[in-house]
Amino acid sequence: MELNYQRLQHQITGMDEAYIESYNKNKGISHQYLIHNKIKPCPFEGDLEQVVVLILLANPMYSHSSSSETDHVISNLQRGWGIFSLAPSSNEGIRNWWVQHLAALQKHTGLSWRELSNKVAAVQVHTWASSRFDECFKPPSLSLSQEIAIAFARRARLIICGRRRTYWQHVMRDPSLAAKMVYLKSVRRPYVSPGNLPPGAFANVCTELGAPIGQDSEKATTRLEPQARV
Repeated sequence: MELNYQRLQHQITGMDEAYIESYNKNKGISHQYLIHNKIKPCPFEGDLEQVVVLILLANPMYSHSSSSETDHVISNLQRGWGIFSLAPSSNEGIRNWWVQHLAALQKHTGLSWRELSNKVAAVQVHTWASSRFDECFKPPSLSLSQEIAIAFARRARLIICGRRRTYWQHVMRDPSLAAKMVYLKSVRRPYVSPGNLPPGAFANVCTELGAPIGQDSEKATTRLEPQARV
């Protein structure tokens, strides 16, 4: 399938508009499950042609203090960045989220943030921003989001499941995709770090990204890593 970000945004918006209007009815602006549809949907972040590692998440974040209606709009300054939220011109709140969760990977691989943004991609269960994920929110675009995720998964060498494990196991049930899957230990804190992956998995991720590290280095990093990051 063709993965044109702007076209998919337009398609998903049209598919889900009526559903979201009904879903949001009687939910106040501060409701944790409110879909903030003034922020456009985020079909994916990453470069399909360059992806090495795919991260599976739940849905885009929303923060009353830091989110912006332009969070999922790719500007000219963000072009050339796969995970465009890592670009210096991106909203500080969402950029900081990505920097925190990929900091260990960037440190150990030595890749620039721009290089890493093109080798790592992320897809969500659904594409709409909310403060918390609601399992009952099942927009018409859900099947399209699955198609997008599978397209990235087929290109990636490794797939890291960060959230919604049962859901993603079903979506990635094809044996060729399931064989690529590794699971983060903490679903609340999806840091891609030595302490949050099974033994040896972080070293494998770095190797696939072109910057192998030794098992001993991984163990040392795990011992020194603050517990809060797991």
